[in-house]
Amino acid sequence: MYLLGWTTVTRDPDYGIAELTSTETQGNAGNRSFYSNPKLDKLLKSWKKLKWILKKRRAIYKEAQEIIRKRYSYVYDIISNSSSCYTKRI
Repeated sequence: MYLLGWTTVTRDPDYGIAELTSTETQGNAGNRSFYSNPKLDKLLKSWKKLKWILKKRRAIYKEAQEIIRKRYSYVYDIISNSSSCYTKRI
């Protein structure tokens, strides 16, 4: 078991999903659970070719997310640490 912090700065699901689930990124590259699914790998490669065809990409993302939801043993926990303060002296 391990704790991993991850966020996507690109707002592209490819960056957040592929890095954590692709067979190609097993180990220190991102997929530290060593999950492997040939069907998911095929989907991950196919959506990279569809960079600007959003409707087709969306359908592929949806299918990939279903595979991940059903087969990937991973617990997602979202904790947002945000602090703010103010003072009239500034």
